[in-house]
Amino acid sequence: MSEKKKVLFVGSFKNKAADGSVGGQMFACRTLVNSELKNIVDFILLDTTAESVPAPPPYKRIPKALNRVYSLIKSLFKNKVNVAIIFSSSGLSLKEKGLMAMICKLFKVRVIFAPRSGLIRDEVAKSPFTRSFLKEVVKRADIVLCQGSAWQAFYKQFQPSAPEKFRMMRNWIDTDKYTAVFDQRAKKQVKNSGNVKLLYLGWLEPYKGIADLLEVFDKLVNAGIKVEADVYGNGSLVTKISERVNELGLVDVFRLRGWADEVMKLNALAEADIFILPSYKEGMPNALIEAMASGLPCISSEVGGVADLINHKENGLIFNAGDQDKLYENINYLYGSDELRRSMGVKARQFVLEKCSISFAAGYFENMINDTK
Repeated sequence: MSEKKKVLFVGSFKNKAADGSVGGQMFACRTLVNSELKNIVDFILLDTTAESVPAPPPYKRIPKALNRVYSLIKSLFKNKVNVAIIFSSSGLSLKEKGLMAMICKLFKVRVIFAPRSGLIRDEVAKSPFTRSFLKEVVKRADIVLCQGSAWQAFYKQFQPSAPEKFRMMRNWIDTDKYTAVFDQRAKKQVKNSGNVKLLYLGWLEPYKGIADLLEVFDKLVNAGIKVEADVYGNGSLVTKISERVNELGLVDVFRLRGWADEVMKLNALAEADIFILPSYKEGMPNALIEAMASGLPCISSEVGGVADLINHKENGLIFNAGDQDKLYENINYLYGSDELRRSMGVKARQFVLEKCSISFAAGYFENMINDTK
């Protein structure tokens, strides 16, 4: 048997951040480490989980980032690393992980660089330094793993002469976790009466469109449409959204639940009727993939890699970010038919099983790790 390759994996491996928050990057990294890949590679893990959202000020983050860079260098000296997988967010994370990628190349390590944030596009547009820095990182990486075809086109601009290095891959989840949720949903009685329950899972930040969802929800209620909503998440808009909910008199039907742990999240997916993602910026949202895997009909804004997940009116509904009228129309469209919600949810789950399973992802990563080009 050939010797296992040593893979230095820079990412987020905790169950939750220091402030209790959770994110898609955590699930992606943990599921990959626990997949069948562990049978063919030796992982060396370097955890870079963010402490909170919003992030702490730079004077607190930079010393910790430098310490992680030092830990990376020690690992490279100590171990004969064959491949580095580096997950990056935006902002300071992009600078830290980009520097790590460059250092790995100095040690002649093959680098799979995976930028995973919907905010990077705006940063590049606003900052000439970020654009120049990202270009240098992309040039040094052996593979740039892109969250969908739109992101693939975006990153190719930094090195159009090497289109082969830009690989498109949808996010992945452990689909087995959602089988019980799907089965539970399938056993539910057809909803002949009562409210249709909407579900939101994500950060309560301006770019996530949560304020749009609240205003559309108020319009639905005023039109006599029987809906309720469970909102799971935290962020800078918690107070503002809570005040607006009180102002609109929706406290009993638009419920801010805080962060959901694993059990709470699975229960929420089982109980909901429609999943909503009204975001303005996304990489490729894990929460959407989880909802689809659960057999939920999903409505999402067409941002980031969403178009690589949802085919409109087939396995979900999409709309232009910020278009509250279209969001209202899409919710109303699904509201009127139990059978439509059921059939769309079944198609959504089937898509995820085929395209977004951890088994599919593990095989994809195995090929990249063993690729010698």
